[in-house]
Amino acid sequence: MGRWREAAVRYGLLFLIAMVLVAGFWFHAEFYQVGLGPLLLIGSLAVVLIVAAVRLAFSRRPVGARGAKEIQVDPRAGERLRSGGMTLLICPVPTLTPPSGSLARAVYAHGGVAGHVRVQRTYRMLAGDLTEREAQEAGHRGLAAFIQEAKGAGRWDPDEIVSLVQLEPVGE
Repeated sequence: MGRWREAAVRYGLLFLIAMVLVAGFWFHAEFYQVGLGPLLLIGSLAVVLIVAAVRLAFSRRPVGARGAKEIQVDPRAGERLRSGGMTLLICPVPTLTPPSGSLARAVYAHGGVAGHVRVQRTYRMLAGDLTEREAQEAGHRGLAAFIQEAKGAGRWDPDEIVSLVQLEPVGE
């Protein structure tokens, strides 16, 4: 039900923005009386505000929210991160990750902190295209061990897109 309400609000905002645009066309004749310079400034400002409103209406983040400051890890990944055996986190695409270059806390689902990291880079690829090196950087013995663990957790689909987050452990 939350998805329907969210979609209704977003499309409602888009409808209101469309109404403002239509009203702008109606008032357009009045703008010609102020001259070319003010028309360009006012028109450009209106376009920028409308584009910003549409972006805001269709962004998935709440107003004023910045990127995530935490990365959720499972207990095995948290232990690999603490031991220094992991520099790459492989996670499903819907996972919210901090932007590249930012500092973040690696946290467990139950609320404990696994460590502090700097996000070096984030990229996406098909799970079936993962390499041996990427699996080892994620703290596994190899690609076969990663696939076996993912299958055991019911999370292995070679056609699924995954996010790869390169991490650098940092001090407290």
